[in-house]
Parts: sequence; C-alpha cells; structure tokens
Amino acid sequence: MILRSLIFSMLLILSGCQDDETFKETNVDSEKSIAKMVNKNSILNLSSLRVFCPGQVVSSELKKEEHCKSTPIRQIFNIFNEDKKLIKVVETKVNENLMITLPEGKYTIKNSPAPLIQSKELSFTLIAGEEKKLDIELSVLIPINRPLVD
Repeated sequence: MILRSLIFSMLLILSGCQDDETFKETNVDSEKSIAKMVNKNSILNLSSLRVFCPGQVVSSELKKEEHCKSTPIRQIFNIFNEDKKLIKVVETKVNENLMITLPEGKYTIKNSPAPLIQSKELSFTLIAGEEKKLDIELSVLIPINRPLVD
C-alpha cells in the first residue's frame, strides 16, 4: 500500500511538472501569435488643411506656397478598402493629427461633402508595422462673381 502511494505521488509530481512546461510553451506560442497580430496593423496619421488661394488659379508649387494660405480644419472622411467597401468614418481634429490603426492593405479616403470645400479622393497603401502620414489639402471653392464674406 505504501509502495502504491509512493508511485502515485511520484506520478502526480511528474504530471505537475509536465503541465508547467506545457503552460510555458503555451505562453510563448501566444506571445508569438500576439506579436504577429500586432505586426499586421499599420497606423494612418491623418490631418486635413483648408487651402485658400486668392485671385487667379496658380499653377506652380512655389507660387502656391507664396500666395495660398492653409489652416487645419475639422473634416469627416470615409475610408474604403480596395473592394470599395466603406470600412470606417473618421473626423480629423483642428489641433492634432488623427491616428487610425488599420490592417495592411490598399485603401481609398474621401472627404464628406461640406459647403465651399472641394471633394477629394486619395488612394494609399499601408504596410504592416509602418506609419503612413497623410496631410490632405482641401481647396476652398468660391462661386464666380461672388466675393468671400467673413
């Protein structure tokens, strides 16, 4: 009887050791899978600017920088995947960039209609583990023969 108790306690101790090792392996595997999941995501760093150019339309970038004024604005954007399916609606802030986490892939972003703001659509690709910065410049549309009133 004592021999059986001794054998049983030895088996119990050995099985307990195997559970600890299995648990450690499981933890390592889950950490690896979590790391893989994190690496599949990318960050989209988004800001929107209202650009106003007085007078005639300017063509060169140098003239645009000299004559045009840009200010950060709040703007709503729709983000579509490569199948043109709407996946997210976001709103930028005036004083800070908007950080959006998305899986890697090809996307299209389009601003929602707003009075006197040009509609703009951009395509971009996100790569896993990287950050993509988009500063979207939206031109102010002024009806012909109507001055802009403050």
